[in-house]
Amino acid sequence: MAARAANTPLPARQRGAAAVFAAITVVLGLAAIGLTVDLARLYSAQRQLQRIVNLAALDAARLAGGCLGLQDDPQGAAEAEAAASVLRNEGQREWLRANGVRIGRMQTGEDQLRRFIPADAADFNAVQVRLFAPSPRRLIPGMAATEARGELTAVAAAHSRPLVRFKVGSGLLKLQDPSLLNALLAALLNSDVPLQLSLLDYQSLLDATVTVGELAISVSPEPIEETLQQVLPLDGLLRAVALALGTAGQLVAAEAAESLADVADGALALSAAEVLGLPPGFEAPAANLLVNAGDLISAIALTVADDLLQPITVNLPFPLGEGELVVNLLDVGQPVIVPAGTPTTAGDESFARSTQAALQFQFPLQVDGLPQVDLPIFVQSAQATAELMDVSCARRGQAFDLVTLGARSSIARLGIGRFDDIELPNPQPQPAVILDTQETLQVGPLSVPLPVRVVVRAAAFVDVGRARNEVLVFDGPFDPVEGKPQTLGTPPLTAIGDSLADLPATLDLDVEVSLLGEPLPLIAPLVDGVLATTEAAYRQLLSPLLQSQLLAVVDAVVGPTTDALGLSLGGADVVVFEVSDAEPELFLR
Repeated sequence: MAARAANTPLPARQRGAAAVFAAITVVLGLAAIGLTVDLARLYSAQRQLQRIVNLAALDAARLAGGCLGLQDDPQGAAEAEAAASVLRNEGQREWLRANGVRIGRMQTGEDQLRRFIPADAADFNAVQVRLFAPSPRRLIPGMAATEARGELTAVAAAHSRPLVRFKVGSGLLKLQDPSLLNALLAALLNSDVPLQLSLLDYQSLLDATVTVGELAISVSPEPIEETLQQVLPLDGLLRAVALALGTAGQLVAAEAAESLADVADGALALSAAEVLGLPPGFEAPAANLLVNAGDLISAIALTVADDLLQPITVNLPFPLGEGELVVNLLDVGQPVIVPAGTPTTAGDESFARSTQAALQFQFPLQVDGLPQVDLPIFVQSAQATAELMDVSCARRGQAFDLVTLGARSSIARLGIGRFDDIELPNPQPQPAVILDTQETLQVGPLSVPLPVRVVVRAAAFVDVGRARNEVLVFDGPFDPVEGKPQTLGTPPLTAIGDSLADLPATLDLDVEVSLLGEPLPLIAPLVDGVLATTEAAYRQLLSPLLQSQLLAVVDAVVGPTTDALGLSLGGADVVVFEVSDAEPELFLR
């Protein structure tokens, strides 16, 4: 045998070795092919699992975040929707394990990376979903079919908590003559220095906008969550507004805001979030919201005025006479930015409201043949509120977002009179002395002088509008600058006009003419008749004058002042500006 092997030709021996190497190569090739197929299948399975978990996170965030309506149990809604999404997208229910779905918050760190942080149902804005699936069986030769299979895992988090920005009541900057507005703003900002803004300045503020993020950067370069909650001096916040406007190229508006900062009381302090009506935890999602500069100035002025704890007094400027206006802010209006899905029981921060105030005017009237008559006008504004009831985001079959608000208004009152104490939480109007003078009457054919004192008291009041409770539905698209308004109740001008038409019937004019000293016996029998005639004459002279002048005063002073302070008389404008972040967005995958 050994001799035969030794005598075997070399080519034959080489063919045997090649066969061995070929067999080894085939085995290795098959193993490489199997490994390649395994890796491809593993990669494909992982991609498929990631696709399913991405869709589950998006669907769960969209539902739990309130984009499809208010959810009583966001955690339960997220779990149910995630499970349904997994099945819709060819996954298995068992891939979603206990605690595989969590609600929480998207948080941006100092490294600008967005992370998921668990949070409770009160302030969540994101949903995280984690899936576990068995890996595909291996095809590598030599592996037993019964070998334990590996496990794939995929995680995704999506942010979706639409923010709705809305307000109730008119804005601050709605006057044709800047003099009254200058006086009001200076008083609201607790300034000892006169304010000298022009109509152009106010118009520039009305036309200018900044985003919440731009305002935050102007306050501080720190993270937006800290910046918007930072308490600043009043003048510091106004300068931040001016800086944001200037950076955006709105230079006239920036100069106007800077002028306001120059006269503002720096001892007063507030945060930007307080002014915006933005709840904690939603600063970052609100960064792209547009805010009108005029509304922003209005909110700043009214918010700090609420901290003064006393009525403000404004001298009415020319041409309104030398009258006086006293304002007691009973409850300051507040625009809000409310996350969708916020329950209506969440508290004051979840609803917008108009300013509620008691106003008292002292308006001088010149009457021919009489001393100056001081006409006291009082206004008790109604309060209107609106709360977010539902948000329905745009989707197939619905082109635009729908916002549903529940709105309410109370009854306003205005008339002639003076409050018993305007500093009380609920001041009551009383008849007021409008004339207190002395004169000498001529009595009898001999024109015997009769000195008398004449005291005239007047009272009149009417209710403006009526209490309303309505559901208002706003259909997009929304204009973030002008907003989309609806009127709650009777339009204010119509309500005031209707009420003033009823005012003459309520006018109660009490004229008291009393003697100064004892009359001469010669004219004693005539005194009572003369006094009665004098009372009738005063009443006949003053009644039509008061009725006509009251309408003029309302047009000249009451209307502009209530507009300036955002007060509700009869009806109120409910305005929805925008719905942000309506579409869910993946930020962790």
